[in-house]
Amino acid sequence: MPAFMSEFFTQFISLLQANLNVLDLGAGSGRQAIAIAQRGCKVWAVDKNPAKVQHKLITWQTLPIETWLQKPSSTRYDAVLMNNIVQFFSKGWVTGVLIPELAKRTTDRCLFGIRTFFKLPEPAFENSTVLSYWTAQELLSLFPGWKCLHQNQQSAAAADMTGRERLFHNSSIIVQQQ
Repeated sequence: MPAFMSEFFTQFISLLQANLNVLDLGAGSGRQAIAIAQRGCKVWAVDKNPAKVQHKLITWQTLPIETWLQKPSSTRYDAVLMNNIVQFFSKGWVTGVLIPELAKRTTDRCLFGIRTFFKLPEPAFENSTVLSYWTAQELLSLFPGWKCLHQNQQSAAAADMTGRERLFHNSSIIVQQQ
């Protein structure tokens, strides 16, 4: 795991207490959902691909995020993790649909952690489905009046999912509703 990713996730998970309801949106393989569940949190993991891991505190929903968001939910989340997913949506959809809909499903003092790309990785991804790039300031602007607990923007060399070495440009924030 590249250092910039582990730094963000380590900081996010350190803010979680047992018995919180945590939404891992775009959970992927479930590696982070497992780590959150091991802290004693109830995790709702949403990803369009089938669940890769199982844990008694993780509830998987195998749906695209857009479909999941259209389903009514009575669950209120104390924390939301979006690690490497907002870049796959347009900025208009993220600002006009995703964040407002998620905000309706959160508790007071909710914690949001977002990590994404702020600039094209180098060399460019082949057949990329990346639709948007976000600076840390743009991410913070999604949460006016929220307390910023973490803000970072950096570039780092790391291997991609195919093992190819490239330069990644990432931004991340952790904010808490006041």
